Amino acid sequence: MVNAVNSEKVLKTMNVSNVTFVSLHDKSQKFNYKKLLNIKQSPTVVLLDDRNILLQTADPKEVEAYAEKSRGKVAQTSNSSITNRGDPAVIFR
Repeated sequence: MVNAVNSEKVLKTMNVSNVTFVSLHDKSQKFNYKKLLNIKQSPTVVLLDDRNILLQTADPKEVEAYAEKSRGKVAQTSNSSITNRGDPAVIFR
């Protein structure tokens, strides 16, 4: 899963600005992400923009499919502040 998200090609295609790893077993977390995001298996990738969850999956093939689908959209929306900044991806494990 990590390789699917952390590849240069996928990050660039999906316009990901930041990949963060969050432990679901860390009791010092401010939120119970497992419950909040209804995470059923680990690792799970969550791709966010400033309003929505764009992708939530535990399947590396879904990450690759999303990247492929996003390829043209990044170029089309390059004037938006979200795209210029890039979106964060979080990997919950």
